[in-house]
Amino acid sequence: MRTTLAFVLGLVVVALIGTVPADSAARQQTWPCQDQLGFSNTTLLIVTTVTPVAGKVWSFDSAPSVIATRILTDLNANPNNNTFKEASGVLPNLYINVTMSETNTGTQQDQAWATVTGLGKPGTLFTESSGASPYVGWHDAVDHLATNMLVWIDQGWHTNPPCRLPDGKMRTHWP
Repeated sequence: MRTTLAFVLGLVVVALIGTVPADSAARQQTWPCQDQLGFSNTTLLIVTTVTPVAGKVWSFDSAPSVIATRILTDLNANPNNNTFKEASGVLPNLYINVTMSETNTGTQQDQAWATVTGLGKPGTLFTESSGASPYVGWHDAVDHLATNMLVWIDQGWHTNPPCRLPDGKMRTHWP
């Protein structure tokens, strides 16, 4: 009788402690929803970091600075009157991490990718690239990258469902 009672009590303890409701487990593994309206008439402070793709090195030391300046110039040529400035000594709104690639086997092909973080939000806000076309100069790749990033900045973004709302509920579709 004791062994049966101990066995039953053991099962009850395991059942109470060992299980996590499926809804709770799904909530813990789902990213928080991030909704960001597009910017207009706003000054955004940025830090731009430019690195070559893995296994490559810069052919001249000032390449990252030249590319970052080009991105800043391109971003400032926007239709929504947003102003982008380098965050010199102050907390930036956006961190733009750019990776550049150049292939010289056959036709020269330049590409650029960006990961954007910041706005006091965890994780990546958005990622973008210069596009699938092979650009034959870094200028074109950087210009297309900046133009593609402006779409996000001008129009805003949201986390694709499923994601977790601030009240803990799950968003299963966009609006």
